[in-house]
Amino acid sequence: MKKYLPLLLLAPLLATAHAQFVSTMPDKVMPIDPKAARSFVSCPIFRNTERQCWLAKEGSTLYYIDPGTGYRPQLGFRVLVEGEVSPGPKIGGGIVLNPVHVSVLAERAPECNTILPADGFASPPAINNFGYVKHADDPPLPKFKPGEVLPLPAPPYNDLHYTVYFPYNRAFLPEGTTEVIVESAAAYIRASEARHVHVVGYAGDALLDNKRVMHERKTVAEERANLVANALKQLGADPGVITVDWQAEAAPGDGVHDPDHRKAVIDIHL
Repeated sequence: MKKYLPLLLLAPLLATAHAQFVSTMPDKVMPIDPKAARSFVSCPIFRNTERQCWLAKEGSTLYYIDPGTGYRPQLGFRVLVEGEVSPGPKIGGGIVLNPVHVSVLAERAPECNTILPADGFASPPAINNFGYVKHADDPPLPKFKPGEVLPLPAPPYNDLHYTVYFPYNRAFLPEGTTEVIVESAAAYIRASEARHVHVVGYAGDALLDNKRVMHERKTVAEERANLVANALKQLGADPGVITVDWQAEAAPGDGVHDPDHRKAVIDIHL
């Protein structure tokens, strides 16, 4: 058994190490085909290939669900899987979901403990984007090495907004792209000497394939807004220009775009 297997039992808030990755943010927006969308809750399954391979079943269908991010599954916890069926070849015996959003649910599930042997399956490919799914209005993010101090952006400066996405029912900043989005926003606020920064938190329900609706916690939008605002302050943004708000009502789920609603938006005004 591989040397990292004990890490699979750690709490889901721990981010997976990405020290060897260099971010290459995709330029292409990845729309979701409603007919190919999948949304379900399942036990994650770990296949013990050389590189980590995460799978999950919906009914009798096996899917490959590794988003290559700090949101990776953990044994001992169920996961909410939301993604799009990819027409490419299977990985680890599972149909690939790409893009895919994986949210580790808070309740312990001791029955979620399946580890499969490699059985001749090749290791999954390395993923260098930390599971980042680009949206049409996202500003460009810098290439980076984790732990590297980001340089201040150069002028000209304009009003800008950044969006920080969260897993279902969570309000934390894992290692990887989410962390860098906040660092990039803080650097832009400092360099542009922004006169006003407005942070708004949002929540979103999940509509599953079986028509069950999962609701986020009532306070999660507020928690996301405050978390991001406090992170900006800790990264050097002027606290005096930052205001915080949140949407009290969660966006209804449609089973396709639900992960897009779980976010905090940083609006920067010059």
